[in-house]
Amino acid sequence: FLRRWLRDALLEDADIREILDWDYYLERFGSVIQKLITIPAAMQGVANPVPRIRHPDWLSKRVAAALNKHKQRHITDVFKRVSKEEYLQKAAAEDERLQLDENSSGDEGPVAAADMEDFGIAGSSSSGGGGGAIARPKTGVARKAVVAAAARRRGADARLAGDLGTAEGISARLAQLGVAPSPSNGYAAWLRHAKQAWALRRRLRGLRAKNADRSVAGAAAGAATDGIGQFFARTQQALARSVWHVLQWEETDTPGELKAWVLVGGHVQAVCVAVPRVLYVTSAVASAEIAGSRFFSEARGMVLPRSSMGHGARLYKCVMAEAEFAAFRSSWSAFFAHPSIGGVYETEVTCLDRALIQLGAAVWLRAGAAAAGRGDAVALDDLDSRRSASLAPHQQPAPPPAWAARDMNYALLFHAGSQDGRRHFYALVMPYAARGHVWVVDAAQTQAAQLQIPNLERLYRESCAAAQAAHGGGIDDGAFA
Repeated sequence: FLRRWLRDALLEDADIREILDWDYYLERFGSVIQKLITIPAAMQGVANPVPRIRHPDWLSKRVAAALNKHKQRHITDVFKRVSKEEYLQKAAAEDERLQLDENSSGDEGPVAAADMEDFGIAGSSSSGGGGGAIARPKTGVARKAVVAAAARRRGADARLAGDLGTAEGISARLAQLGVAPSPSNGYAAWLRHAKQAWALRRRLRGLRAKNADRSVAGAAAGAATDGIGQFFARTQQALARSVWHVLQWEETDTPGELKAWVLVGGHVQAVCVAVPRVLYVTSAVASAEIAGSRFFSEARGMVLPRSSMGHGARLYKCVMAEAEFAAFRSSWSAFFAHPSIGGVYETEVTCLDRALIQLGAAVWLRAGAAAAGRGDAVALDDLDSRRSASLAPHQQPAPPPAWAARDMNYALLFHAGSQDGRRHFYALVMPYAARGHVWVVDAAQTQAAQLQIPNLERLYRESCAAAQAAHGGGIDDGAFA
């Protein structure tokens, strides 16, 4: 039977130890004995009842640690946590007891000072009997002083927290810190000042962001009276808190207004952005003469290419709405031709170029700016690319999280038609659903014939093979698998 079951016609020794992996079963049986008998016996201080099964190497260390009398105790073995009410009750009872002790010993006259060397000797004044006793410290008074000091600290902390609960209080606290000391004179003092300033600035940024979220949520909640209103309210909150990955800038019919298709939280949304017309003008007119102008301001920190400014000329920045510039283009052209104007720059920079140069592909909504609602446009200055070099290294924000095309749901629609306009080919591909649809329309055929698309799989595989040969592979041809 064993020869037939084991399919070994030459089997002569039918010992079960040779047929089975006897060492493995011995090891498993030994581990069961260790778990049930030898390890519990060793933890109870009993000698090994099964000497053939030796103890594991880690057991001796575990037993020694369990029997060690000098091991460190946990703080929970000595103290326990009590509630605030229980602590106040015990403190009040202790104060009453100490007050009674003071009142009972108040009529005994002056207390004589005793020698510490006589403490514990029978009959001595320091042992608790006789005519005197060592003056007992007034622990009730000390407890009251400690409680009063703690109350003063809590009051100061509450006042400080109240001051730091507003942007004005934090700004005042920053002003009180003053100018940071030089690190060369004392690095510890500079670091202490810098840590306080960093904490205050971080608190101020968080407070401003929270106020911005509240304003957006409050403004949106006022209009969110139905399901559609709640949807737009959630959209505004997402725009105010998240990073905008700009997928496309699209020009609109309104001058100076662009439509930005942005990816926010995995959803594609359209946001209108108002881009102003910005020009740079060199002129010999003093800056005092343009003070209060609605359009012009001094361009600080700007340098013209090739140092083309003349002697005594100043550089001014002109900002206006694109619609206003287009409506009065002839008037502005006549103004720029005035003899006091040395040159006009960036006249050919379009709104699309301005948005690309100033923002790029990842932007945030500035703190305090409201997200665009239905029909509203976000000002270009309300968007921040977070590339400002004026921030310290510790204040630089983290880079925006990277995203891929698979993070959003999109569909690809392809259309091709014949020259005579009678035949059309449509293909709708949905990568997020791993599906695609193909339609071929021929006006000369009947509806039943239009449903027949012969050799589509062959054409698809030939196109994939040609694309792989041209691009070196990497194209999946398993659509019909």
